[in-house]
Amino acid sequence: VLERADFGEVANVMKHHGFDGADAMLADLGMSSYALDDPQRGFSFRLDGPLDMRMDSRNAIRARDIVNEESAEELARIIYTYGEERASRRIARMIVEARRRSPIETTGELRAIVERALGAHRRGGAHPATRTFQALRIAVNHEMESLAALLRDGPARLNPGGRMLVISYHSLEDRPVKERFRELLRAGGYAAIARKVIKPSAAETSRNSRARSAKIRCIERSAP
Repeated sequence: VLERADFGEVANVMKHHGFDGADAMLADLGMSSYALDDPQRGFSFRLDGPLDMRMDSRNAIRARDIVNEESAEELARIIYTYGEERASRRIARMIVEARRRSPIETTGELRAIVERALGAHRRGGAHPATRTFQALRIAVNHEMESLAALLRDGPARLNPGGRMLVISYHSLEDRPVKERFRELLRAGGYAAIARKVIKPSAAETSRNSRARSAKIRCIERSAP
C-alpha cells in the first residue's frame, strides 16, 4: 500500500489502513536525489530555479513566501535554528535589503545574496549558502515537527520484535533520534540493535558521495 503522507502522520496512516502494528519502520530523512537535481523544485543552490522547496506540492507555503514575507528577526531565527548558521543575522539583513528592491524569486538570487553576505567561498569545502538553503527547506516542510511526531508515535506502533530504523544526515536530525532512542531504552521495552551509530563505509561513500553524512540508528521492541 502506497500512501502520500508525512512522517508525522504514521499513526493515522496505519489506523486508516487497518494496520495494528508494524514489523519494521524505516525512515530515511534525506532528500531525494531526483528532487535535489530538478531545478524546478528549488532545493539546490547549484541549479537556478524557482524558490520553492516544497516536498509536497499540495502545501501552500514555499521558500519564496518565507524569504519575502518574514521579518528579519524571524529569518535570522530560522537560519540559525535549522541551519546552525552563526552569521544568520547578517544574511537575514541582506535578504530584507534585497527584497525591498524587488521580490526574491529564484535560487540563484538567494545564493547571490548569501554569497554577498559571507563571501563566495568558505573554509571546509561547503558552499556558504548550504546552511541557509537547508534551514529554509526544513522550515517550509516542517521537518523537525514531523520527525518529533514520528519519534513520539512510531515506536509504540511496532509489533513485539519489530524494529524502527532511522537514517539521518545532519546533527539537527540525529540529535533527537539519539535522545528519543536512549529514552526508550532507559524506560524498558526496547533494545538497541547496534551499540554505536552505523555509518557508511569508505567503499560506499566512494560510490555515492551523498551517503557520506548518513547515520543509522535502530531499536527493537522487546517481546512482552
